[in-house]
Amino acid sequence: MIDLSIRPAVQVVFVFLTTVSPMTQVAANQPQSETLLRLPAVLAKVPVSRATWWNGIKSGRFPAGVKLGPRTTCWRASEIDALIRSL
Repeated sequence: MIDLSIRPAVQVVFVFLTTVSPMTQVAANQPQSETLLRLPAVLAKVPVSRATWWNGIKSGRFPAGVKLGPRTTCWRASEIDALIRSL
């Protein structure tokens, strides 16, 4: 007998994967060699707090991110590397 309690979890994963596809299209517009970094990866390279990072973006000291969705922001690795070289 098949356990049907697993089926809803599979459906949720499928819905999640289909929801990600528009973000993939946005990322596909980036050059092939460009790497996008999420905030934890950026803060691992630039040792400042989250609040300092966001205030730096607002003031123009740090590069603005690329919006992939309403709650998802990434930064181009090349811009972060250039920032590190300029410090």
